Amino acid sequence: NASFSSIAVASDSSYIVRLKEGEEVIFSPEKNIEAQVASLQLIQKRLTIEGKSFIKLDLRFTNPIIIFK
Repeated sequence: NASFSSIAVASDSSYIVRLKEGEEVIFSPEKNIEAQVASLQLIQKRLTIEGKSFIKLDLRFTNPIIIFK
């Protein structure tokens, strides 16, 4: 359900998605996209509950890297 404003392919073939609110999410082409989108939604839900937001979220790794606002 995340709305996005643009999608680009990086030099390492990863997908860089810019969400409507300006956040950047990096997806791995080697991992299941549906699972990565589910992780994004779960992270967004948890951060909303905690009252936090992020600038950048990198889902290419086992443990996602989050850069907070």
